Amino acid sequence: MGYELPVLDDAIAYFVCRIRERLPGGDHSIFIGSVEQCGHRPGSRPLLYFDRSFSAMESEDATLLRSWVDAGPIA
Repeated sequence: MGYELPVLDDAIAYFVCRIRERLPGGDHSIFIGSVEQCGHRPGSRPLLYFDRSFSAMESEDATLLRSWVDAGPIA
C-alpha cells in the first residue's frame, strides 16, 4: 500500500479495509469494505460475550487439562 497505518498497541487483531460503500445509520454511518490485510498477536485470547456473560477462550492445553480434572481419578 505504500504507507503505514496505525494499530493500537494492545490490539490482539487488526483489519485493513478499503471502503466500498458508506450507508446512513441514523446518528452514525455504516461502512462496507473489503479486507486487504489483517494480522494478530499470537498467544492472545479474545474477550467473548455469550449468553449474557463475558469469558475468554482457553488454549487447547487448558481445555484438555480441565477435561482430565473434571473426569476425576481413574478407577
